[in-house]
Amino acid sequence: MLQLENVTKIYKTKAGEVKAVDGISLTFPSSGLVFITGKSGCGKTTLLNLIGGLDGFDEGEIYVQDKKFSEFSPSEYDSYRNTFIGFIFQEYNLLPEFTVEKNIKMAMELQGRKSEEAEFDKLLKDVEIDALKTRNPAELSGGQRQRVAISRALLKQPRIIMADEPTGALDSATGAQVLDALKVLSKDKLVIVVSHDKEFAEKYADRVIHLVDGKVAQDITYTDKEITENVSEQENTLIVREGAELTENEKDLIAKGVKERKQISVLESLCFRDKAPTGEVEHDKQSHAVLHKSKMKLKSAVFLGLKSLAVKPIRLIITVLISALAFAVFGLFDTIANFSTERVLGNALSKNASKTVVADARFVLNYQNGDSYPITLSEEAMQALSRETGGTVKGMTESAAVMELRTSSVVKGSAYYSRETNGFLEFNAETELDQNGKFIGFNYKLIPGGRYPQLVYKDGKVVEERLYEIAISTYFADSILHYLDGEPLNEKTVTSRDSLLGASITVNGVSYVIVGLIDCGEIPEKYAPLKDNNAYDIDMSALGSDFTTYINAGAHKCFFVGEGFIKETQSTAIQYETGNTEWLFTIGESHTSKKMMDYFYNSDSYDGNHIL
Repeated sequence: MLQLENVTKIYKTKAGEVKAVDGISLTFPSSGLVFITGKSGCGKTTLLNLIGGLDGFDEGEIYVQDKKFSEFSPSEYDSYRNTFIGFIFQEYNLLPEFTVEKNIKMAMELQGRKSEEAEFDKLLKDVEIDALKTRNPAELSGGQRQRVAISRALLKQPRIIMADEPTGALDSATGAQVLDALKVLSKDKLVIVVSHDKEFAEKYADRVIHLVDGKVAQDITYTDKEITENVSEQENTLIVREGAELTENEKDLIAKGVKERKQISVLESLCFRDKAPTGEVEHDKQSHAVLHKSKMKLKSAVFLGLKSLAVKPIRLIITVLISALAFAVFGLFDTIANFSTERVLGNALSKNASKTVVADARFVLNYQNGDSYPITLSEEAMQALSRETGGTVKGMTESAAVMELRTSSVVKGSAYYSRETNGFLEFNAETELDQNGKFIGFNYKLIPGGRYPQLVYKDGKVVEERLYEIAISTYFADSILHYLDGEPLNEKTVTSRDSLLGASITVNGVSYVIVGLIDCGEIPEKYAPLKDNNAYDIDMSALGSDFTTYINAGAHKCFFVGEGFIKETQSTAIQYETGNTEWLFTIGESHTSKKMMDYFYNSDSYDGNHIL
């Protein structure tokens, strides 16, 4: 049934290692009442915990029905305790929230079984608590509580009952009643009792295992033997069989006992407890038990949880507050430790309503006073942002200049059309445009009839006149036509977008030849009313502000130049990768989003010391 082979349990303390159980080997039968005795600290409870699967051992092996404990998984340990073992504790361990009936039936619930009412009532009657099943544990005496604990253990139908000091909190009379009940149970089950009471052990036990310093010092088996004679002399007591016909010698023995003032007991039968060292324990043939996993109904679990919350409400509130604070601090430090500017910007970009945005950076000293200065957005940072969003990045060298047109008298439509350039975008026509003129990675397209610009060379060098080729957006083309209002552009008459091809335009004293037109995407129809109004119309101010944000969030106001342009123009005021460098960023076609520009332009984003 149960066997221990050289089992050792070691506890590590500041003073060193302590062997609570030191190489114990024992074999237990399938039934009988076994006492484990010894002084406090000798290893009694530790041994019981090892057998019950409540604690693990360091050396040796324990077998139950020939299965090794060392091969048990955690769930099998739980099933073993739930199926094989019925625990009876000194402190009873009853649930105060439940009645006696519910406390006992909980054992069946954990096994996933339902008890028959007849079986349940018989059990309560056998342990003499059938009249107490509707009471709560607080209304019971110590002996009654212990009987409830015994009933709870028995209802599981365990193979082994383990009792840790079951009489420790009881008076002698009540303790004797509990042991009487355990003695009856031991006829069919193995009952292991840990006790320091030697008198109870010698009176009730079938076997007593005495421990000293974690080792078995004595292992005694007791047997009850009947005496055939009518009178038996036992130390200071004479035991006389009731109703026996005494011989002359037996009469003389009684007379002698009276003379010597011995106690005389008259009993129906004469017997005494013989003891001898425990020999080899035979292996009983038993069917293997089906292990039951522990289960608890949701209703019971919720009830117990809610009840436990009300035990110490003040401590609960303090614990909740401290836990909330701890989690908040943990979350803050985790956020700080894992903060990524690229990830934050990536999330914002993924919510952008536009397919293209322009990002630049400023370090804000004081937002309310407008104190700030530009800082460089490195190529590495923007490439990281590209990886976060799956978008495409292109550096835009800022110009912030105004196209020099002959006329400036046009006021109508000034809220819509613009002469200001935002910067230069450099593409390689051979590698970054496909055969249909579409820009790879961007939603721009070269309009047929023109071409993408290249640097103008003479004898392998850029011409000294700095006559450069550019392509402009259709929006810029419409703006130029609007402000010219029929006037020629640098001596060339222009009346349509196509007629702008080949014309030159001056910006900051530098002339550029327009060789191509770029479609940068259709401008939303809601901004059309701005074409017929000026920038100072109050009714148009909100729409105009919204349009300014939109039109600056892409390439509509940029000059497209050929590869090598920026490198060849470093001697000019336009510098690449300095504080004047911005980045054009387009998110992939698969991204849908909204309100990216709120992130960049909303004043709430500034905190007085913020990089935007």
